[in-house]
Amino acid sequence: MKSSKQAALDAAACCGLEGTRLVMLSSLTHHAGSVQWADKQSAKGYNPFTSYALSKICNIIMAKEFQRRFDRHDSCRYGHDSAVAIHPGIVQTHLATGFFQQTGHTALPFMKELVAPLLSCLYPLLMRTPESSAEAMLIAATAPAGRVAGRYMHNDRLSRPDKFAEEPARGVELWDLAVALTGVSTDASLA
Repeated sequence: MKSSKQAALDAAACCGLEGTRLVMLSSLTHHAGSVQWADKQSAKGYNPFTSYALSKICNIIMAKEFQRRFDRHDSCRYGHDSAVAIHPGIVQTHLATGFFQQTGHTALPFMKELVAPLLSCLYPLLMRTPESSAEAMLIAATAPAGRVAGRYMHNDRLSRPDKFAEEPARGVELWDLAVALTGVSTDASLA
């Protein structure tokens, strides 16, 4: 089977079209996602952080699985479809700042009054602006398919995800789980 990059280059040469781009949002927390892999539905217990991490590693795994399926059925009819996963950075939003305000002092609870103001001062230095994050996502959405197809990006650069996300069998397993949970069968173009 061709690599995603070669399939994208061949499609561009064949028909000059880039097809649909699927952009999956991930996070650096994906590195902790494998911890909950055996309990994807949180049946044994729910932890917000590990469930979030699992969802982010699943997005990388699914981007890679979509790319494998796109590559198997590339036809040049509409262009070469591609999928990419991106961690757009830790963005200074209420979601992120609220998380750090709630958990930033958990290691040293007696320091809560000191840590909260310190974190507030550090947010602009440690987090990306929403605009900067949006620029990174636009790069993922518009970069040539041959550069990003089936890949993972951290901010606006190609990067390596956790090795756990690289195993193709996990993509098939996750795809089959999604089909079972939704009851939606896979279209022949993605089989």
